[in-house]
Formats: sequence, C-alpha cells, structure tokens
Amino acid sequence: MTPNAVSDPRIDVVILNPSCVHFFHSKETALRVTIDDPAYGPGKTILRCQVACAFPWRYSDKWIGLRDERDKDLGMLETTAGMSQESLNVLQSELDRRYFIPSVTSVKLAKKEYETVTWEVQTDRGPRTYHVHQLRENVHQLDDGRIVITDRHGNRFAFTSINAADRESRVILERVLG
Repeated sequence: MTPNAVSDPRIDVVILNPSCVHFFHSKETALRVTIDDPAYGPGKTILRCQVACAFPWRYSDKWIGLRDERDKDLGMLETTAGMSQESLNVLQSELDRRYFIPSVTSVKLAKKEYETVTWEVQTDRGPRTYHVHQLRENVHQLDDGRIVITDRHGNRFAFTSINAADRESRVILERVLG
C-alpha cells in the first residue's frame, strides 16, 4: 500500500496517495480536487486544479502532476492505482482533453516549400491540413514506433508507424521524413 503523502528530498516533490485524491468538476466544468491527506490537512479542496503527465506518451496513468490555480505544485501521483473509479474517470477525461492527438489514418499530400511542409491528411477526426515549420525539430519518434508531428500552432498529429500506413501514405512519409 502506498503511504500517505511523503516528501522525497531527492526531487523535492510530494508524492500523493491515490486513495486520498478525489477529482470532480464544478458546475462551470473547472477541475477540482480534494486531498484527504495529513500533509494538507483533512479534506483540503483546490477549486481550480491543473493536471499534467510527466511522461504523456509513455505513461498516461503514472507520474501525474497536480497544480493549483496559481501554478503552485500540489504534488504528484506516482500511479492512479487505488483511486476511486469516479475520480479516475474525471482525471482521464481531463488528460484526454489536454493530450488530444488526432491519429493520422492516411496522407494525401506532403509538400515541402523552404522550411515548411504542408500536410493534407485524413485523421480519425476527419480531414486536416496543417503546416510544419522546421520538420526535423517537430518530428518525434516514440519507442513504440509511433511518430508525432507538431504543427506551427502546437497541435500534434500521431502516425501509428510508417510500416502500418497504406502504400500511398508510406511512400509520401518515407520521401518527406527520409
């Protein structure tokens, strides 16, 4: 069993016990959290909570940081194991919103002009056209073979892998990504 919140002097962070953390939404849909832990006192409620994964592409259910409305660290969840299902559902919906990344199902066009590549793709959310400046800096290959490309507005698009793409998409991806 995970102990109640503890400070780790090596990393100066409070590790929260998932069973002591309760997420819910306000009427205005703001994420709120109540932390029932001696480190914070009984039932301390944060009216506007922000959550972020330390490793969003590798571990979506581990090392989740919590901050208050003033951007002050509240602590970190090493895992979500032991959290109530209701809290877990609220947390997962917030993380899904924060890390929304459409999956590219096919590539129709990738046209290079100077330092910018214009992409026309089909995603699981419909057709999209986006522009990527300095492609090499905005392409990230993940350990599981996925590729994530970030456009000039910070939007991310995921490719399952070059090998899993249809023939036309694979030819375009190999030509552009080299």
